[in-house]
Amino acid sequence: MDNILIIEDHQSTRQGLTSLLKNSGYQVDEAENGFEAEAMITGMPYDLVLVDLLLPYINGLDLLKKIKEISPDTEVIVITGNESVDSAINSMKLGAYDYLLKPFEPRKIIETVQHAIERKHFMRRSIDEDVSTHHSLVGRSRQMVEIFKLLARISDVESPILIIGEDGTGKKTLAHMIHQNSSRRAFPLITLNCCSLPDKLSEEQTFEHLRSKILEEAGRLDNEKVNCTLLLNNIDRASPFVQASLLFLLDASSRPQNQDSLLNGSIRLIATSKRNLKPLVEEKSFRQDLFFRISGLPIYLPPIRERKVDIPLLAHHFLSRYAISPAKSLSPAVLSRFMRYQWPGNVQEIKNVIEYALLMSTQDQITLEDLPSYLRESEPVLPQIAQERDLTLKELEKLYILKKLQTNAWDQKKTAKMLGIGRTTLWRRLKEYGAEVAPQHRKAEKFKACRF
Repeated sequence: MDNILIIEDHQSTRQGLTSLLKNSGYQVDEAENGFEAEAMITGMPYDLVLVDLLLPYINGLDLLKKIKEISPDTEVIVITGNESVDSAINSMKLGAYDYLLKPFEPRKIIETVQHAIERKHFMRRSIDEDVSTHHSLVGRSRQMVEIFKLLARISDVESPILIIGEDGTGKKTLAHMIHQNSSRRAFPLITLNCCSLPDKLSEEQTFEHLRSKILEEAGRLDNEKVNCTLLLNNIDRASPFVQASLLFLLDASSRPQNQDSLLNGSIRLIATSKRNLKPLVEEKSFRQDLFFRISGLPIYLPPIRERKVDIPLLAHHFLSRYAISPAKSLSPAVLSRFMRYQWPGNVQEIKNVIEYALLMSTQDQITLEDLPSYLRESEPVLPQIAQERDLTLKELEKLYILKKLQTNAWDQKKTAKMLGIGRTTLWRRLKEYGAEVAPQHRKAEKFKACRF
């Protein structure tokens, strides 16, 4: 079922839109202001967002930009009055699909929403086709889409490629994809782990070790040609002796071939590194000549914390791969926790967590109790919103108060005592935030803004 978020500060308008869209078969959530909406979108990807241009705290255009940053493939329809048509048109330049004018015509709303959802489905099918071709390097974020586009352009380029990224980001997977999409895919992909190569041998002995290993992995005899893609893993951890030998090997492979060549055939080079090599060159711990030899086409694989929009996609990717039952799913609380966690182990850590949760889960839906203890108990010091952009003191105060209210199950008396303020002061603050209605009259979903 397609899920829609309505961001509108006027309760009657919001509830009218919700009723209309629910009756049309959509799953609908509501948000009263920009802060609440931002937290909800961060915690859960939506197919479509309807946003009023005139909102408290964060205006509609700024929120539109934020939505596109957090979830680039979410479609957005802006809501406006006749006096703000120019702003609505400007919103389309920022990525909005369309706009709706107040007062609404139900038929027009349904048609516009249907067209936006159809566009969303078309884009999703196109991206899913790309993702299925790209094995387990999964992503819909702007960074990953650019990498997929680059992949198509460089697959048959013979220039050396340097893939830079933290542990677990998928450097080896990307290297295999480059090889499989190249004209060399009929030749072997030979992997050398630079940090495990012997460094107590002489340069000549190290070179012979490398040469023998390449011939062995390629299944070639000493006098046979070797055409291959050579993957140098962890090149940033190569010792000085190994660096010198690698340079000698690469230079030998690029010379005109003859009977006396040390290594016949041709090598296409791909190297991976956890660190940026330029500072290592400057501090003379990495050879400058080898750096220029291997870094013809540098590619940066971003860590998960820089492309959080890909977290739900990766989680569901591994869930569908490893779950025995196709009915297995992730609870909203688990996805929310995933979005708040920083994932130092990147894609590999997401895979490990999903495998662990599947082992622990006894129900169709994976809950927080099924997660590893370190992830189950992890909470950031500040909400994710506060970590991603600078906030004013008043904004931080609001986030802190709402967090304490959530902790206390929206018990205002208990929260006021914890904060060291009077209940009247707390009530005034909540009224400013648009959250002054007693919690017993509000559904829990309406406070998703507090899922920090």
